[in-house]
Amino acid sequence: MAAYAAAGAAAISVITEPSRFEGELSHLAQAAQLATGVPLMRKDFLVEPYQVYEARLHGAAGVLVILRMLEESTQESMLAACEECGLFALLECFDEADLARAAVLVHRQAGRGMLLVGINCRDLASLQVVPGRLDALAPRLPEGVARVAESGVESPADAARLSRAGYEVALVGSALMRAANPAVLARELLEQGRAARAAGAQPHAAQPRRMQR
Repeated sequence: MAAYAAAGAAAISVITEPSRFEGELSHLAQAAQLATGVPLMRKDFLVEPYQVYEARLHGAAGVLVILRMLEESTQESMLAACEECGLFALLECFDEADLARAAVLVHRQAGRGMLLVGINCRDLASLQVVPGRLDALAPRLPEGVARVAESGVESPADAARLSRAGYEVALVGSALMRAANPAVLARELLEQGRAARAAGAQPHAAQPRRMQR
């Protein structure tokens, strides 16, 4: 974690899902004890507001909220819990319908807590990367929030391409896990993303940040 923090990570996500990904809440608590100064995000299939309180109790600064898993009323209550706890929420989307829901929530939550909106290019059921999804859906992302490219970011060239498409944050996991030197790759992803933004930024986009998974 210290290496990712030094490389410039905006946040570090910690998987707590036990049945499919061998995560535990204790992993989040352990990460929080390392005190790198980088905020932590609980990454799990959260379905109840109490899990937001769990996240806060174990040291998280934010949580992942997968919109298509939740009824509208639950989405609202999850975000209310995030606001109460002072946590950010990454609203995860997979298609245009999810993005429409995210836009409504962003509008309703304006000025009430920190939201990010992300597109995950992995199929939720098969976990296989769907090529082209990030690029195709980028124009549908709502205004006024940080835009996150989730999964499928394998190289600095990917980071540059997605930065030009309008993404400001990349949630990167597998590529860093496979890298011989993850900290070096993390730094290169960030540098290339920022260089692409500086060379030809979308007018609404801020400097890209990287979120380590």
